[in-house]
Amino acid sequence: MRYGISTVVVSLVLMVIGVFLAIMVYLVLSGALPSMYQRQEAALPKTNIQIINFINTTTPDGNAGKEWEVTIKNNGPVSLQVSSPDEWQIYVDDQRATVDSINPAPPATIQVGGSIVIKIKVNPPASPSSPHTVKVFGPQATQAFAGWSPKS
Repeated sequence: MRYGISTVVVSLVLMVIGVFLAIMVYLVLSGALPSMYQRQEAALPKTNIQIINFINTTTPDGNAGKEWEVTIKNNGPVSLQVSSPDEWQIYVDDQRATVDSINPAPPATIQVGGSIVIKIKVNPPASPSSPHTVKVFGPQATQAFAGWSPKS
């Protein structure tokens, strides 16, 4: 009786390794792997943002809950480049709000630890006496979500 690895098993393992290496070489030479990595990297946010304030700024003569301010903080690790108000999408209770103005005005760089205030108009108005969900999608694939409740 002979002990050891069968030549059939060794041949199969070597063939599997050879096919795997051939596929990897083909992907590298065709540029498929680098482009997959770049697509993956492009979808990741460059920095992290956080909603730190959501304030009703509607004047007494206006519709209650129509105008709000959203304060967003850049938590890093890199600065946030803001070049246009169109880069921001803000949703209050899953209804898209209209960006009215941004402070500091674009183009601007929000350093790590810095903040930006975005004035929005919500239609239909969001009740100042009810809780709301706020979602912010910003430049460089940033996003933040927060729940808001009125002061008791």
